Amino acid sequence: MPVDSFSGSVPADPNEGELGQDSIGQGKVLLSPLAAAAMAGAAQSGRPIAPSLVVGKQASAGPALPATTAKALQGMMRSVITDPRGTATALAGLPGAPVSGKTGTAQYTPDTKQAHAWFTGYRGDLAFAVFVYGGQSSKTVGVPIAKTFLAALP
Repeated sequence: MPVDSFSGSVPADPNEGELGQDSIGQGKVLLSPLAAAAMAGAAQSGRPIAPSLVVGKQASAGPALPATTAKALQGMMRSVITDPRGTATALAGLPGAPVSGKTGTAQYTPDTKQAHAWFTGYRGDLAFAVFVYGGQSSKTVGVPIAKTFLAALP
């Protein structure tokens, strides 16, 4: 890929406190926006995907996820948009294929008062990720960016 990226990392031997943080994507877990989009694409398609830049030169997809796993991920990601308590309900009214996704924040200071904003998701066969350095809130920063992006697509 002609862009900086990495798949991510999770500490190999976390202590008990770190394990709890790592289990919800906090602590020392690292993830690139490209990997987040690939993760959303895997939830949508039911199998790991590999990004490509050349039409007709798509890398091979990974083995299928268990059907119950894929269905559960799709349902949870859709409810982020459709459930009245969801954190990305602003995307519910977009025309075209339904949007599914996951919001998140990643605190980066010891007092956890500073956070990056994340939103990753899919619409149809398009997977995407929004990352805002220091954005603080996915709902008020990341989701509106995704909405602008998706509204501009045919």
